[in-house]
Amino acid sequence: MTSFDCCVGFLDTGTPAGAISEILGYSCYVAKPKTKSTAAIIISTDIFGWEIPNIRLIADHFASNGFLCVIPHLFLPPLFPADILGEHSRRIHSLPTEEALEVPEFQNLIKLLPEFKKVNDFPILIRKTEEIIGQLKVEYGIQKVGMIGYCWGGNVVLSMGQNPSSIDACVANHPSALTFPDHIEKLKVPSCFILPEFDRSIGKAEVDLITNVLKSKDFKTKVKYYPNMFHGFAVRGDEKDPEVKEARQDALNIAVQFFKDTLLEN
Repeated sequence: MTSFDCCVGFLDTGTPAGAISEILGYSCYVAKPKTKSTAAIIISTDIFGWEIPNIRLIADHFASNGFLCVIPHLFLPPLFPADILGEHSRRIHSLPTEEALEVPEFQNLIKLLPEFKKVNDFPILIRKTEEIIGQLKVEYGIQKVGMIGYCWGGNVVLSMGQNPSSIDACVANHPSALTFPDHIEKLKVPSCFILPEFDRSIGKAEVDLITNVLKSKDFKTKVKYYPNMFHGFAVRGDEKDPEVKEARQDALNIAVQFFKDTLLEN
């Protein structure tokens, strides 16, 4: 979680089309499909939370494919400022790793991590998410729930994927702070992993472990490995870079199809 790729990235230029609603006192970004759906996708975000356009545009894409999609605002302060995303990130990425780690903006973010983790640790987020899922079933008539997570949120969805009474399928994009092999072996719902080549949390050995453990499961699984991509690419990758943009879209398309296969009635 100390890699600078966890704390930098780029903002998308699109305009989100969803709305803000309150669910059990939690502010949520809600993207609704054109026709009512009994399947919902919950997005568990990276450390930059629910407000950046990138994550909301992802929610809109799920809605356009027939899912109710909800991004709950679960984080308590200190929150990570999004103003480092963009040109600051472009400058940091242009530096050698040793120099990038010394950039003041990056150092300021690193100082937030201990307190952020204290008030937004994974068990806390899991409890809040389970409360919201319960309310979605009552308020929206949801019958099937998928979760997709990015970085910090990837850990949350894989933890919840160990309990079939919580969710029905999960997709983890470059998840952070996993415990190997427990997080993989204990999965009990259809699970998909989006994994980049460059990730300090998940190296080649961990990719191989994930792939091999999932082969033994009796439910649908998928692992997609992206050469030359980096931790965070699926949500904060630079849309102006053609290679990154293509990989991001492919990762999102894979997630959409995985949820269609596991959540929607055929």
